[in-house]
Amino acid sequence: MTRPDLPANTDAQNLRRTANAAPSKVPGVRTPTPRWRLARWLGALQVAIVLLAVFAAALLLGTWVESRYDQKTAHFLVYGAWWFVLLLVLLGMNILFAAVKKWPWKRHQTGFLMTHVGLLLLVGGGLVSNLTGFHGVMHLLDHPAVADGIAAQTSNVCVHRVREGIRWLDERHDQTLPLPIRPFPWSDGGWQMRDLDLVTRGLLWLRDPRPLPIRLQPPAPCELVIEEAVRDSTIVPFQATDVATEVLAAELQLHSPATGLLPRFWCGNADGFRSMRLGPAQVVFQGVLDRDAAATFLAGDEFESETAGARGLLQIAAAADGRLLFHSWLNADDNRWIHDRAGELRSDEPVEIWGAMRWSLTVRQFLPRAEVGQFVVPVEGAGASENRATPAVRCRLIRGTERAEFWLRRSESQWTAVRLGERMIQLAYQPEIRELDFAITLSRGEQITDAGTEMPASQASYLLIQDGVSSRAALARRITMNQPLEYRGYLFYQSSFQPVGRDHQGRPILRCALVVTRDPGVRLKYCGAAMVALGIACMFYMRAYSIRPWWT
Repeated sequence: MTRPDLPANTDAQNLRRTANAAPSKVPGVRTPTPRWRLARWLGALQVAIVLLAVFAAALLLGTWVESRYDQKTAHFLVYGAWWFVLLLVLLGMNILFAAVKKWPWKRHQTGFLMTHVGLLLLVGGGLVSNLTGFHGVMHLLDHPAVADGIAAQTSNVCVHRVREGIRWLDERHDQTLPLPIRPFPWSDGGWQMRDLDLVTRGLLWLRDPRPLPIRLQPPAPCELVIEEAVRDSTIVPFQATDVATEVLAAELQLHSPATGLLPRFWCGNADGFRSMRLGPAQVVFQGVLDRDAAATFLAGDEFESETAGARGLLQIAAAADGRLLFHSWLNADDNRWIHDRAGELRSDEPVEIWGAMRWSLTVRQFLPRAEVGQFVVPVEGAGASENRATPAVRCRLIRGTERAEFWLRRSESQWTAVRLGERMIQLAYQPEIRELDFAITLSRGEQITDAGTEMPASQASYLLIQDGVSSRAALARRITMNQPLEYRGYLFYQSSFQPVGRDHQGRPILRCALVVTRDPGVRLKYCGAAMVALGIACMFYMRAYSIRPWWT
């Protein structure tokens, strides 16, 4: 109902005029700018809830990956991934702007500010630990006269468990080229993911959608290209060659009803591979036979041999036409052999060779032209978490028109000589090595096992620490499984003992593995935790959410 002394549309006109009018400036209150609105949004509680939920899911995912594979894989897929670092940065920004948007701060907000400063220190400490932390292992022996290339009684060398690289050594340089970690096999065609679950495949794609060859710049004027990486590898004595040669070889595998498939082995006409003993059987490579000799070889009836103690004899021969032949014999009496079976061998086709023992033979590879040496080949079907697996990388060294292709197996002490033109280079694929400013000597290792078993009940290492910076005497320390050693920012944990032999008195020689960690962000995290606790106590003490100024 309208007043009689005003026009009927006065209320509507006033509302329209008020809506179109510019906002009035209240003294002491700033008009929000776009940047200030963005800051308030970044510090909003709703954003914090979403980020914390994603952060918790990421931690659960990282724990699952580490339990399924290993620490290196978890660091690669989760903790060291770009998206995890970005998540930490966003959490830090949310905490920062949640405090900044309260400016100007009041006295009753002291606990609130202390809590957010503590949270910032926790996030910052996590970033510092993630980017600059160290996690490695040190190997020591408890005997002064023994060294196996991996361990010695006194050492200051730690092997990084996550980081690795290619070490370059020539007459002028000794340098390690950092190699980005990729714990799963890959090549220039992409990841090899046929044996991986969907979650791991998704994390791999998120980490690196299509891995390209890694190009490293050595100290010499050339380029080192990493073209392929495998999780496990082995060394074989033969490889195929296009060069005309009289050397031929075959990779064979026996199957026994009692033990199943036996390890693969090589035989050929090279020295050391013509005859070998495999359990109760003797394998002999006869060489290359012409047509008539091959027919005589297959039609053999009975012969005498000096092979004593063997129940079966297996003869392998190569025909001049490229076929691989076999002839098996059974021991009927001392040094008298009776024909059992004979025929042709084909790749990956099992053939029964001894009927009485029910053994079979399978040809895995046959190389009509081969060269002899030490060659690295990948092993298929190796799991990423296998402790005994030996990863390897296929490399190409380029300088102008000169090329050299080779494999490198990861090892702490193995080197590979590569010739590029007239220059000889030593290369090694090894974990990152860190040299400490102090040396540790294992004076004695002690391991007590449970009664009636070989399971260790307790382990202890008695160490001497000689600091190269100070001139004071060596410090004697003892480490057990539950009592680590802290020295100059490093923590040493007792990990394991492994017997490696006996000394001249019959005393067992032990190799001790110490886990070595360094966390540069630990003090920030301790300070942050203390600040959070104090801030929460301060908020309860000041009753920050119940005390209000009298004028509000």
